[in-house]
Amino acid sequence: MRTPSFPCPRLAFGLCLLLFGGCSGGGAGDTDGTQGTTGTAGTAGTGDCPLGTQGCPCSAGGACGDGLACVGGTCVAPTCGDGVVQEGEACDAGPANADTGVCKTDCTPQTCGDGFVGPGEGCDDGNDVDDDGCTNDCKLPTCGDGVLQGAEACDDGNDVDDDGCTNACTLPSCGDGIVQAGEACDDGNAKNDDACVVGCEVATCGDGFVWSGMEACDDGNDDDDDLCRADCTPAECGDGIVQPPAGEACDDGNDVDDDDTCTNACTVPECGDQIVQAGLGEACDDGKNGAIDDGCTDACLVAPVGIVLSEDPNEVTSPDYVSGMQWDTGATWKPNLDAAPQAIRGFAALFSAVTQNCGPDPVVVATKVRAAPPTLADAGGVPGVASGAEADFGTVGFSFGAMDADPSLRLCPDGQWLVGIEATGATYIHSVRLQCAPLEIVEEGNTYAVHTGAITTLPSAGGSGGSLLGSVACPADYVVGHFFVRWDTEEGCHIALGIVCNKVKLVFP
Repeated sequence: MRTPSFPCPRLAFGLCLLLFGGCSGGGAGDTDGTQGTTGTAGTAGTGDCPLGTQGCPCSAGGACGDGLACVGGTCVAPTCGDGVVQEGEACDAGPANADTGVCKTDCTPQTCGDGFVGPGEGCDDGNDVDDDGCTNDCKLPTCGDGVLQGAEACDDGNDVDDDGCTNACTLPSCGDGIVQAGEACDDGNAKNDDACVVGCEVATCGDGFVWSGMEACDDGNDDDDDLCRADCTPAECGDGIVQPPAGEACDDGNDVDDDDTCTNACTVPECGDQIVQAGLGEACDDGKNGAIDDGCTDACLVAPVGIVLSEDPNEVTSPDYVSGMQWDTGATWKPNLDAAPQAIRGFAALFSAVTQNCGPDPVVVATKVRAAPPTLADAGGVPGVASGAEADFGTVGFSFGAMDADPSLRLCPDGQWLVGIEATGATYIHSVRLQCAPLEIVEEGNTYAVHTGAITTLPSAGGSGGSLLGSVACPADYVVGHFFVRWDTEEGCHIALGIVCNKVKLVFP
C-alpha cells in the first residue's frame, strides 16, 4: 500500500480534515465519499487521497477497500464500537455498546448466561446452576417457576393448588386453607369452634368441640346421662333422661310436679320439698320449717291444735274403786261427777294415827287432788305434749289444816299423768301407790294420735297396816279425769278411793 501525499499521518486523517479543511485531493465537506477533488478519481498524482483507501474518502456508495469501513465518509480500519457491524462482529451499536445493553462492548449480543444483566433479564450469574438465586433463563426465582429455590418447600411449576405443592410453594398441611387429598375441609385456622376442626375434619356432634352457633355443648361421647346429651344439647330437668352429674335423682319428662314419682326439679318427691304429694300421704308441705304453728308439721301432716280429755260417753269409763269396809249411810263421795274432767298428776294425803275409831295404824284422813292439763307443744316441727298450769281441787276429809304441816305429797313426774292407783288397808285406807304414764303423740296413718306410754309406779305413801285392797287402772290412751274419795263422816278416815278415766284426744282444725 502506498503512502498518501498529505501532511497528516494516515491514522489521524479525520483530525486533519477538521484542522485543515481536508487534505489535498479531497473536497471539503465530502463526507459520504461521493465527492472527490478536481483531479481524476483514483489518482494521487496531484496529492489527491485515493478514494476508498484508508484515511481517504469513501468511494461512491460508501465503498471502501478490503478490510476498511466507511465511517463518517472516510475509509478506516474496522473497530468494535464504530457503529458498523464488521466481519467478526455480531453487532455494533457504536457509542450505545454496553455490557448491559443489547450489544455489549465486545460487539457480541447480550445473551443469558454471559454474566451481564441485559435488557429483559432479571438476573445473569453466568452459570448453568438453576437453583442458586438466578435461573438458567436469567429470571429471578419465583414460586411456580418449577425450580426449588431458597425457602421453598416445593415448586411444581403449575398453578394447581391441591396437587401436592401449593401455589405458595409450601407442602400441603392441615390448616393451610387448601383442601388436600385426605382432608374433609380446611378453613386455614386453628379454631375448633367452627365448621372445620383439628385434623381438617368436618365439625360433627360428638367430636368434643363445641361448634359455635350450632351446638350448645359437645363432650365427645354419645352418652345421654351426663351433662351433655348425645345430640349436643345440655342436660336439663324434664328431658326424660336421668343425669346424675346434673344433680338429677329422677326425670319423668313431664311438668307435673305432684305425680308422686319425680318433681319438676328432678328430685324424688319427699316431705319437705314444698310440694304436696297426696299419693305419698302428704296432707301439706311447708318445707319442714321446724314449726307447727302454720298448720303443717315436719311430717307433712296437718298439725293438731290442742289436746283434750274426751267427754264422749263412749270414751269415758265407769267409776272404779278400791275400798275397805262397806259404806255407811253417812259416807260421801267427792268430787262431783258432773264437773269437767281434769288430767290428774297426783294428790297430797294426810295420814293420821290419832283417830277415835279408825284403828291404831296410820290411815288417810284428808286428800287434796292436783291436776295439770296436757297441752300441745311444738317439738321441733312435730307435735309434743307438755304440762299446763297445775291446780288443786277436791279437798276432802277432816283435820285438813294439819296437812300443811305434815303433808305426804305424791305427784307423777313432769310430763306424766295418773293412770291408776293401788291401795292397802283393812276397814280404812292405810297407804296409796300411784301409777303414772306419759302422753306421746305419734303418727298414725296420715294423721296423729295420742297414746299413753310406759307406766311408772311410784313408792307407796301412808302406813303399813292392812293388806292389799286392790288396784284400779285406766285403759291404754286414757288418763284419770276424776278422782273420788269416800270417807267416814265421823272421823274422816278414808274408806274407798275411786277413779273415772277419759280418753285423751287431739283436736284438729
